[in-house]
Amino acid sequence: MVSSSHEALHRIFQEDTGAIVRALRKLLGVPFPDTSKTFVVSPDLTEIAPVERRVDTLLQVETEKHGTYLFAIESQSRRDKDKPAAWAYYLSYMYAKFRHQPVLIVLCPDDATARWAARPITLGLPSHPSLTVRPLVLGPGNTPLITERRKRYGMSRSLSFRRLHTVGA
Repeated sequence: MVSSSHEALHRIFQEDTGAIVRALRKLLGVPFPDTSKTFVVSPDLTEIAPVERRVDTLLQVETEKHGTYLFAIESQSRRDKDKPAAWAYYLSYMYAKFRHQPVLIVLCPDDATARWAARPITLGLPSHPSLTVRPLVLGPGNTPLITERRKRYGMSRSLSFRRLHTVGA
């Protein structure tokens, strides 16, 4: 149930929309650029239509000492302007739903896509991001070309990102 004290904490910013920028600058020392317009937007973040969101593979990994992790494994064969937003959504949703630490792992068949996927995705103010997504990326630049079964890598089959990309093409 919403209380009047809860409402009072944020309502001031609905009444004086410029107060938030002043608070950032004066109270928190956050350098925020001059604004041209500030207005209230509906706070309802409910999605009306079902939105299909699926990671390529989702693994739950339980550790002895550090709890449980969820590995969202994504195969990315080219740059996709929509993927950074999707990846941030996946991680936030996985944490909210399962309450386990989510980890994003992106598999790339070429170095250019791997470099693109590895860059941090920051949401929020440049000087103080609210969320930073830092994918772990596996690709040709950091993955050895494996052409035979090798017990020391703990693999039961031949694996190569270059080979998998060629076979899948």
